[in-house]
Amino acid sequence: MKYELDLMDARREGKEEGAVEALINSGFSDQQIANKLTNMYSMSHDEALKLTQKVR
Repeated sequence: MKYELDLMDARREGKEEGAVEALINSGFSDQQIANKLTNMYSMSHDEALKLTQKVR
């Protein structure tokens, strides 16, 4: 069961990082990306900013 949960987490993280990359390539600022991520993935603004900076 733990293995399946780890796979689900990895898949979710991959989707989130892919979304960030697409938004970066579209020319959005970090703040704009964080705002979109908070709406798309129900994460906090701080989490979204950290993810954006990690992908950049």
